[in-house]
Amino acid sequence: MSTETKITQRRQWLTQRDQTPPIRAEISAKISDFLQSDGILDAVDSIFIYSARAHEPDLKEIWLTHGRKCLYPRVDGDSLKFYAIENLSELKPGFNRILEPPADPNLGPHPVGANDLVLVPGLAFDLFGGRLGSGMGYYDRFLSGHPKSTRIWGVTHSSFLSNLRLAQEPSDVRMGAVITEKGIYYVRS
Repeated sequence: MSTETKITQRRQWLTQRDQTPPIRAEISAKISDFLQSDGILDAVDSIFIYSARAHEPDLKEIWLTHGRKCLYPRVDGDSLKFYAIENLSELKPGFNRILEPPADPNLGPHPVGANDLVLVPGLAFDLFGGRLGSGMGYYDRFLSGHPKSTRIWGVTHSSFLSNLRLAQEPSDVRMGAVITEKGIYYVRS
């Protein structure tokens, strides 16, 4: 699919998002519960999470229960770098007013490892592993070259999960699963 198609799809999903109320705490709690079921989070070395914006599920609960393993992103030029934090109050408004950790060399940055879980926000996802993000490519650049065994999962509200393929480019990193308040959807080939 062309870049033009991707731009058109992004506009359509943005319109839908803007007409959808902000993600409620119950939805975020259900997603956190699914992630904490079956020992998923206990089985990984590190959990790469994010600071939620109004339309994204908030994963703060994951940090509260697995803080020592959680890493938050910080924009550094055109790349993302992930850092550990010792307290949620360390997160301060950064790029686009998204909460970011301090660039503390004692707490990061951390590369993605083979036994890690990366939870990725996005505008929309499909059941084939496709993701439409904000269009700036931060996560795609960060995840390029990741170990094959790294779990990369999209996180979204179920109304932003499509049965149809989203437009993708060769540089787009595919998700291995998408998690919503309705469950975990392992992607189709």
